[in-house]
Parts: sequence; structure tokens; C-alpha cells
Amino acid sequence: MAEKTQDLDEIFTVKLTRDVSNFPSDGDIDYIRNKYNIAKGKAIAIFNKSGEWVSTHTA
Repeated sequence: MAEKTQDLDEIFTVKLTRDVSNFPSDGDIDYIRNKYNIAKGKAIAIFNKSGEWVSTHTA
């Protein structure tokens, strides 16, 4: 049986407007968190321009 490691009340999703090979660079997650007023500790799922999942980060 899988162990439950984290309860997620909310996951924020961000779809990039252009594809970048170095995402996230320094400051990208902070920029997204501040732009969309995402509280620290919330999960942010990043999708590329085509809608494919890129990565998930904690704000």
C-alpha cells in the first residue's frame, strides 16, 4: 500500500506562453508565486506551451 506523504488542498497550474529549456531559472518560481498571489508552501504545476507537464514545485 502506498504511503500518504502530503495533503494538497490546492495545486496551482501555470501554462507557459513560450517553451524554455532552462525553466525554472533563478527567481521563476518566486515570480510566479508573487504574480498570482500564491501562498508559500503551495504546489505549482508547470505545463509547457503544448500543455504537457514540465515539473511541479513548491512555492
